[in-house]
Amino acid sequence: MISGFKLDWTLISPVYCKLRWYGLQFGVLTSFACTCLAAIDQYMCTNARLEWGQWSTADVAHRLIIIMTITCLLHGVPYLIYFNLVRAPIAGEISCTSDNLAFRQYHTYGYLIILADAPLIMTCIFGLLAHNNVHQLAHRTVPLVNVL
Repeated sequence: MISGFKLDWTLISPVYCKLRWYGLQFGVLTSFACTCLAAIDQYMCTNARLEWGQWSTADVAHRLIIIMTITCLLHGVPYLIYFNLVRAPIAGEISCTSDNLAFRQYHTYGYLIILADAPLIMTCIFGLLAHNNVHQLAHRTVPLVNVL
């Protein structure tokens, strides 16, 4: 609608303004959380400790996905509360932004840590740990092959 008809509903409807930001943060946060959970699951599957590998089941995955989805839904509630149509005092233009200074600072700085740094760090750490586990697993099986 925005590029095709030059009609930006976020500047017309406060409901659409709120729901757009809510849906955007939910989708992005959920996808990054699933990526992190997949890296952790890969590490658990390749771990030599059997009790850690037992955590990598479909039942545990379903529960974690439900918990993560609820957490992401609750994380978006402030977007429904604080995002509004705000008229700029000098230019007089309407924009869909937060009218709360503290939440705007969180959205600008704190949310970037959640979106950019945390998933990258978690996937790198657990990916390297899983790689190390697979490498150790290969070294453990070589002597068994030589014995046979």
